[in-house]
Amino acid sequence: MPSLAASTWDPWAMLFLKGHEATARCLAFSADGRLLASAAETGKAVILWDGLSSRRRSSLAGHAHPITALAFAPGIAGRSE
Repeated sequence: MPSLAASTWDPWAMLFLKGHEATARCLAFSADGRLLASAAETGKAVILWDGLSSRRRSSLAGHAHPITALAFAPGIAGRSE
């Protein structure tokens, strides 16, 4: 599987991450590029992906309403603790 953290930017590159029931509409990368967060247009969960391997790391479910935006807090890197 291709890496999310590419050394060169390719505007035609695509990566399909399977995990949402609908099209992902919100995406956010951590500042260091080690995590990608995604949320679907109809879903109420965020999926966290490994930015290097493109593998699903975890999900954050239980939101009362659909998620419309995502962002990482400044200074929060993609570390596992």
